Formats: sequence, structure tokens, C-alpha cells
Amino acid sequence: MKVLFVTPYLYSEELPGFQRNRTGFGILLEQMTEYIGSRCELSVFSNVITPEARCHEARILSHTWSDVFRSAGFAWAFAGIGAFFHASGPLSSRLRTGYYRMNCAALRRAIAETQPDLIHCHGIGEALRWYYDVCRESGVPTVVTLHGLDAPRTELPESVRQPEIRFLRDACRENWPVSLIASGMKKKLTEDPYGLSHTENITVIPNGVALDATPQPYPHALPNRSRVCLCVGSVGENKNQMQTVRAFAKLPEALRAQTCLLIAGTVDGEYPIAAEIDRLGLSEQVRLLGFVPHAQVLSLYRQADLTILASRVEGFGLSLAESFVQGTPCVTFADLDAAEDLYDPCAMLLCHERSDEALSAAMAQALETTWDHDAIRRHGRKFSLDAMADRYLAWYQDCVSGQKC
Repeated sequence: MKVLFVTPYLYSEELPGFQRNRTGFGILLEQMTEYIGSRCELSVFSNVITPEARCHEARILSHTWSDVFRSAGFAWAFAGIGAFFHASGPLSSRLRTGYYRMNCAALRRAIAETQPDLIHCHGIGEALRWYYDVCRESGVPTVVTLHGLDAPRTELPESVRQPEIRFLRDACRENWPVSLIASGMKKKLTEDPYGLSHTENITVIPNGVALDATPQPYPHALPNRSRVCLCVGSVGENKNQMQTVRAFAKLPEALRAQTCLLIAGTVDGEYPIAAEIDRLGLSEQVRLLGFVPHAQVLSLYRQADLTILASRVEGFGLSLAESFVQGTPCVTFADLDAAEDLYDPCAMLLCHERSDEALSAAMAQALETTWDHDAIRRHGRKFSLDAMADRYLAWYQDCVSGQKC
């Protein structure tokens, strides 16, 4: 089968144009490129300006400025200019909108060149919807994966939330095949603000994690405590590490005295977590590690007694699955979109109330529980990248055969 990925970007350590895209989405797209690309003939069309390249077994299509303007011609160039002037928001957003509109011509050319059996679009939005429409108009079976939901996030502008709502309502009405990465996301679609009448066209395919990655020792000294709690992820409002710090401060005094909290991830410059740690008098027990290479993060999972994820919004929660693979139990909130997919009592404790006191109690219970670490590792193997890729390939086959499209 020949498959074309359409994605804003992906991460690659080897390809210069892709190195800055080290986000959860970018890393996942690289992993999907590797594992799906080993099972089919995969090409990738992205917004990144790049010459033709290889990423694992996949072909990264040439997408230079020359390609963009040569494909666009006058008609699509004017369409891009019109989209720029009609767009709202800051200049950078308007420029991006105009670029996406003009880039539709390059996507048409990519479809004609690669002749795929199926097109897989990653994400949707006002601009990406244009890409999706180009794909549908080509007559090639087209599927979309949403790696998170934006519409329930009321802090986001309507220009971000409304295109997602319109797309999902259209997909429901037209029975377009869509996949989500968590069961909780699917349940939200019948509620406000979506209000879908049915979700039979929606497939849930949980994310996967690498089972064979080799940990590397963390090279710096850590607090000398017998118990270790760990948070992994970019440090900011959404990941909500400040609540974890407050919950840590509320642990029973004897337990807190023998426990440290490690927070691995780049800190948002405006997020006042360091001041909160100082205010609570926890500077000896709570350590901000900053950016930690992934191989060293795996080593930290192994050293930890507990991994905590307190995100306000989280599409899946890769740090939880990665922690399972290393044999470490986890605590997270029960309203996490992927809680149903990730939960097993042998590996996880769910917190059913989003208060500091409830989270602290869950952390204390988990720290005082005797866990079967081999059972946790067995649970983690359910979330392998191979299993994820096999689910996507089965979905592709259904769509190409007409069972889902």
C-alpha cells in the first residue's frame, strides 16, 4: 500500500529542517513515520521547507520555496494573498494562513506525483482544513487523526476552536473516517461544544512508545532521598506541575522527609514554579532538572518510585506509558482523556478530584503501595509502537476497501 502523510511538521534529529520540531507531536510523527513506513510505501508532505530526504524508510517530499511558488502559479499565489488579508490575528498567524492556502497547490502536485492509495492527514484547523479538502477532491481515500481536542479549551481563540467543531460536525454528517488517540476524546464529541449525533465514523487508536530504547544514566547529582517522584514534560500552565508541587508539600511529614520530586522538562519562562518551590520551603526536595535527553529520562523513570501527570488537558499522556515500560507506577487524574485506555490497577492509581489534597492523598497511597514492577512492564508492552502501527494499517485497509470511507 502507498500512503501519503500530510502533517504540519515532524521531528528528526538527522534532518536540519526538522530538528527544531522536538515536541510531543513532532516526536510521535517521527515514530509513526518509522513504524508505519516499515510496513508500507510511505511519503510525507509537510509545511517544513526542505529538499527531498529520507526519514527512516519514508520519503520526505521536496518542499523548497521554488517548489511552493512553481506549484502555485498566479491563481494560488493570489489565493494565498487573499487568505492573508481575510485572516485575523497577529501578523505571524496571518502569514501562516496565507502560506497554507498557497501551499495547497504543492499538495496537489504531491498527490499527483506519489499516487497514494490512501492519504493520512494529521490535525485539522482553519488552514489544515484546506489541505483536507484538496485531499478529498483528489478522489483518494483520506483519513484524519486528531492528536488532541482544542474546542473544549475555552482559553483558546475562536479562530482555533471553531474550525475543529465545523470539521467534526461535517465528518459526522458525511461519515468521513477520523481517528482519535484516546477514548475520552471520543466521549466528548457527543457533548458541548460539538454535539455530534453519532460517532460511528470515529476510531480510537492509542499512541505507542518504544519498548527497546536504551536508557542512559542521568549524569548529575540528585537529592539524597529514599523515595523519588517524577514529572516529565514541558513545565507550564497546562502540564500543571505547580499543583504537583503543592500536593507534594501536603504529603505526611514523615513520608515527605524521605521523598524528593524531580521535574524534567523545559520551563516556560513566565511560569512561576521556582518561586512556588521557594515559597513552600521545598528547594532541598524539589529539583527542576530542565531539558533532559530522552535516553536519560528513561533512566529517571527507572530510578523513580512514582510518575505523576497532573495536566489540565492531555491528549494521551506518553510519560505514563513510558513509565509503565520501565516498571514504574503512575498517578494521574481520572478525567484525563486517555485514563480509560491507560488504566490498569496493577500499574496506576487514579485521582478522582482535582484538588491539591486529593492529589497528595493519591501520591501518598501510591508511594506506600507495594507494586509488582514486572506486571507494570507487561502492562506497558500493550502500548508498543508496533501495536499502534498495526492498528493504523488495519484502519487503512478498512478505508481503502470501503468499509470506513
